[in-house]
Amino acid sequence: MDKVNLQALILQAADGDPVEALVIGSMNKRLREMQDLSDPVVVPRELRGVILNWQEAKQYLDYEVDQFSVNEHDPIIVWTSTFVITLGFDDGPIRPVRVPRDPKGEPLW
Repeated sequence: MDKVNLQALILQAADGDPVEALVIGSMNKRLREMQDLSDPVVVPRELRGVILNWQEAKQYLDYEVDQFSVNEHDPIIVWTSTFVITLGFDDGPIRPVRVPRDPKGEPLW
């Protein structure tokens, strides 16, 4: 199994841009139980869904997951000064997805 460290993946996606804030959500409890997954790093309940700075949050992201498993980690949204980053999946491995924080240009519609 190929493993990937979540903290390293987020920093790679930030591409040198400092992480300003992030939110760690909760995986659906029923889904976690169905797949017999445990929290590798316990995020206190009172910190889930709360905007955290990088220093507060990075300790909860320093673990490895199977990069081909959709459900081994909680949802994460990250803000840098120029991007919003989340982790996405398609027909391949887990990958960071980033969009401009302040998009410029013509609307697509």
